[in-house]
Parts: sequence; C-alpha cells; structure tokens
Amino acid sequence: MKSFAIRGVPHTMQQDGWWLSSGPKEQKTDGATIDSSKFGGWSRLLLLLVLIALGDMLFWKVTPGVSLAAFAVILVLAALSLIQPALSKRRLAIIGMGTVLAVLPVIELVQPLSVLILVVGVSAVLSIAAGVPWHRLQTATLRFWVVGFGQTTRDISHGATRVSAPKWSTTRAQAFAIGWALPIGFGVLFLVLFARANPLLSDAIEALVPNRLPDLDVWRWALWLTVGGIAWPCLILWRLKEQLRRDGPANVALPKSKLINGQAVLRSLLIFNLMFAVQTVTDVAVLAGGALPEGMSYATYAHRGAYPLLITALLAGIFTMIARPFAKEIPLVRVLLLVWTLQTLALVLGSAVRLDAYVDVYGLTRLRLAAAVWMVLVAAGLCVTWVQVWRGEVAAWMLVRVGVLGICVLYGASLVSFDRVIATHNLTHDVKLDTHYLCTLGEAAAPVIARYTLRQRFDGCPDYASPITFVAQPRDIREWGFRNWRVRRSLTANAPEGLLQ
Repeated sequence: MKSFAIRGVPHTMQQDGWWLSSGPKEQKTDGATIDSSKFGGWSRLLLLLVLIALGDMLFWKVTPGVSLAAFAVILVLAALSLIQPALSKRRLAIIGMGTVLAVLPVIELVQPLSVLILVVGVSAVLSIAAGVPWHRLQTATLRFWVVGFGQTTRDISHGATRVSAPKWSTTRAQAFAIGWALPIGFGVLFLVLFARANPLLSDAIEALVPNRLPDLDVWRWALWLTVGGIAWPCLILWRLKEQLRRDGPANVALPKSKLINGQAVLRSLLIFNLMFAVQTVTDVAVLAGGALPEGMSYATYAHRGAYPLLITALLAGIFTMIARPFAKEIPLVRVLLLVWTLQTLALVLGSAVRLDAYVDVYGLTRLRLAAAVWMVLVAAGLCVTWVQVWRGEVAAWMLVRVGVLGICVLYGASLVSFDRVIATHNLTHDVKLDTHYLCTLGEAAAPVIARYTLRQRFDGCPDYASPITFVAQPRDIREWGFRNWRVRRSLTANAPEGLLQ
C-alpha cells in the first residue's frame, strides 16, 4: 500500500483560518522587497511618465548643468518611494551621503570625469537600495546598468506579449504581438526619419492624412526614450535584486605559466634589484652633482626621464603582483621583493624630481600636472604593495586599497580646476611662457589672466577664438554650475572690459 502526503495547506482552509494569524508587522529591511499588488504596473508607468516629463523639462535644449544633479536626486527618491517595507536607518543614511557625494562633482562642473562619478555613484546608491550585500557592492555597482537595461528589455518584451484584443485568445494575441511588434515599431520609426529627410515622402504622408499631424522632433523622442530607459531600472529594483546579488570572482588569481616559477622569479629579482640600484645611484649623482652628459641640458635630462621612469615603476608594480605568491615558498624572494619595492618607490620619487625640474623651466601643462598626480598615486600604491608583501596579504587586499586610493584621487581631481592652477603657476614663476597655450585654457583660468593683465605683468591673450575670450552666462538655472559662477563673480570684480560676454 502506497502512502501519499498532501503538501501545503488547502486554499479553503487558508481562507477560513485567517483569524489564526495576526496582521503583518512593519519591519525594516535591507533591500527592495516591494509588494507588486500595492504598487501595480499602472502606478509604475505613471511614475515613469512623470520622470520622462521632468527629464524633458531639465534637459531639452539646454546645456547640462545642475540639472544633471537634480535628475539624479529625483531618480534616487523615486526608487526609494517604491521600496516596501522601509529601509533601515543605516542604509538610508548611507544612501543619502552617497547621493550627495555623487552629485557634488557635476554641481561643480559638468565634465566627463564628473559625469562618470555621477553614474558610478548613483549605481552604487541604487544597488544599496536594492539590498545588495556589502561584500558584493563593488560587483553590483559595475553591473547595475547592464542588468537594468537587460531587465528593461525583458519587461518590454513581456508587456508586448500581453497585448490582446477583446475577441482574441491569449495565445493568438501573443503570437500577433511577437510577430508584428518589431516590424511595426521599427517601421514607424524609419517612416518618421525618412519623412524628415525626404520632402516628397513628407508631402505624400500629408496628402494621405486628412488632418495634418503636428511635427515630431526626432531628437526629442530620442531624449524621452533615453530618459525612460534610464528611469525604468530605478523603478524595478526588487526585480534586479537577485541578479545583482550574484557572486563575482572570489579572488584575484593570476594565470599559471611554466615560465613563471620560483627560481625564475628569484633570478629576476636579483637582476632587477641590481639594475634599479644602478639607476638610482646615477640619478642621485646627476641631480645632486649636476654631472650631465655632454651636449644635454638639465631640462632635456629631466623631460627625457620623467615619463619612462614612471612607466618602469608601473611595470615593476605588476611584476610584484606576479612574484608575491612565491614569497612564501622562497624566503629570499620576500626580502628581495621588499627591497625592490623600496627601490621602485625611489624611482618614482626620482621621476617626480625630474618633472619638477622641467616644470621650473617650461611651466605647467595639463599633461605635466596629470603626470604629477599620477606619480603621487603610484607612490601611494607602492607603499600599499610594500605593506602587502610584508604582511603576506593576498592580491585582492592590495587591489581594494589601491582602488580606493584611485577613487579618492579621481574624486578630488573632479573638484579642482587644473586650468586655474596652471595659469597661476605659469604667471607667478619665471618660466618660458607659452602664451598660445595659456590662452587656450578653460574659462577657470580667465580670472587669473585678467588679474595679471590689469597689473601689467602679462600682455594678455591675442584676440582669437578661444575659451578665454569670454565666459558664457547660463541661460537659466538648469545650466548653472558652481565653478562657472565663481569665475563670473571673480571676473566681475577684476576683469578688463570686454572679457565678459
């Protein structure tokens, strides 16, 4: 005789026994667990239309400014409004601080770096709101928009299959939607584009349509589609949660090769330490004693070595990652790694000294200033690498900390006006002044040039088209930027007549 088990509670008993359980208690959660019955599809679509309308108001026919920051904040608030039950206070505080940090650079100045920080910051904030565990936040941040756009595509496809006529069966409606949605959709789009490009086709369409339809701006439609595509993933965080929670690579492992073994690494470190020692001693002799090769100027020597030595230091850091696993097998490898890392750090410092000597003669440029910042970052990374080798940490330990250093440097760079720093240095130091380069700097350099022009220390920029000849005023609040506001405020007090637009 076979036995059988009834799985679950019958539906009728569930309905009759409602009094056995109390109502659901409100709990704080660590992620998006929205109740789709409370916030149905029509509610989300209505909110999507509101966001598209706001995007049109903020971005249509204006240069991006503070409007980018405003829209990012609106997206985060819209996402939070759909999360039920409420997030914990800790997550809300982190989301608030993260949003502020993400929008500050674009409030200062809209540039590629600040926009990148905004996108990454909003991705991280939305991943936190979705309930991604902290140890998976980095992977989720990098994957957020890929996952979000993929889910958006699936939602559009699913929505199309649900289109049905009153007299049709569900299967027939789905077949019709699947078979005709793509050709009809793209056909209408191509027809609109061709009508704008071909006056004969446009006239034919107008003759066929009794009441002339209003002109449709293709670029405005593109803006609406873009805003909608960005906004929709923010409104469906609970659908993205599980996809974002998937594990990334557990550890950073370098591929194995027969060429990379303990003895090869040991011999390499012995040779490299000797080579770096010769280079360091030579640099010290030249920089301290001035013993330059015949026919070579000090500036040429400084310029010739600054960038190659920096690249050498980067390659040395990569080799350190390759050699570190063998430090446990061969104790001498660990000692040589520590010595070599210190020598590499000395190499970076030597490159910085060379660059400083070259700048003293020829002045600052964007490339030279960026190289100086990069040298500081590489030096800090080498210090972290030395600690990693000393403590025997894994490669991921070092990469996380170097990554944080890189993020901090990039974030700081987005808030600093390099053009102003360059103009100030070149006009206050005895360098070979490149007037053409100085006058092609961005508008942030305008107050510095105006101030030194008034003091008759600088002849001023020639009258040719360049960003320095005027500083544009925002047409409305949407184009406002904090750096532009500071520049105009300074120019109002100090600039000669005609510099302002």
